[in-house]
Amino acid sequence: MNKHLWFQQISKHFLQEEAKKRWYTIETIHEAKNIFFIKHKDKHILFKWIDAWLTTRLGKYLSQDKLLTYTLLQRNNINIPECIVIHKKDKIALTTISKLWFPLVVKPLNWSLWRWVVVWIKNKTELLNAIDYNFGFDKNVIIQKFVEGKNLRVLVINHKVFACLERVRHHIVWDGTSTISTLLKKENLNPRRWKDILVSTLPKIIINEELEAFFKVQYWYTFDHCPKKNEQLFLKGNWYSSVIDVTDWLPQIIKEKCEQTSKLFNLKVTGIDVIYNESPTGDINYRILEVNSQPWIRTHHLPMAGKPRNVAWAILDLYFQ
Repeated sequence: MNKHLWFQQISKHFLQEEAKKRWYTIETIHEAKNIFFIKHKDKHILFKWIDAWLTTRLGKYLSQDKLLTYTLLQRNNINIPECIVIHKKDKIALTTISKLWFPLVVKPLNWSLWRWVVVWIKNKTELLNAIDYNFGFDKNVIIQKFVEGKNLRVLVINHKVFACLERVRHHIVWDGTSTISTLLKKENLNPRRWKDILVSTLPKIIINEELEAFFKVQYWYTFDHCPKKNEQLFLKGNWYSSVIDVTDWLPQIIKEKCEQTSKLFNLKVTGIDVIYNESPTGDINYRILEVNSQPWIRTHHLPMAGKPRNVAWAILDLYFQ
């Protein structure tokens, strides 16, 4: 299998491998577009990646629009981040935005997977810079109040929580002597990076002008800059430096709200991004950040720590049992 595959193809791989173990028949319709049948007895289910006919068109449409997602969640008493959406042609009212209080997060409204997300914005100058940067990718930008806490991906199958991962966003910790460019090149020699897409943790870092532009917005750094020792710098993209299965420790309130969310969108396979923290008294403060109708399943199969969860098995059970 080609190691330079993106996440939908990897998810397809796990699903097809599980189907082969069950002696189900696989018929490829369009390899490049990842469209195929899985057949067993009188059932012939057409898939695109892991998406099949049980994914409703409306639910998928709603989940792909963050503003619609947040509107639906809020109307059903499910916590979302404090946020506003601005259009590229609108006059930016910083007074209104700053009422959210700093730090803030800025990201394109209709993109996912941490693409171009700028976090920990501390003042109006950084905010304007981040907004202008994001308008390069989307005519609508969402501005959120930053929420400190644990980042979870909760996978819900047939409206029941099946697995949960705690994730730490892709980052590098600086050695105090190297420039950004030098240390990124050193990090790419790490054998964890792209040795094998099905078992490795991280991809190689694409060191280009786009990444440097991101650093300039996020940190005001160029590739020639030497960050201080132990400074943690996030990288652009949807990868994570740490992915740990925490299914057995998921707080009950989050479990209930994620199952409620999957029912609201009528999605049979749903990936829900949640951030939460726990107060000293044990109260859970959570926010649902995103709803995904085509979640990536590889990290559930191969977490860096914790119990692997056979998501492909559960998806095939959903369709064929």
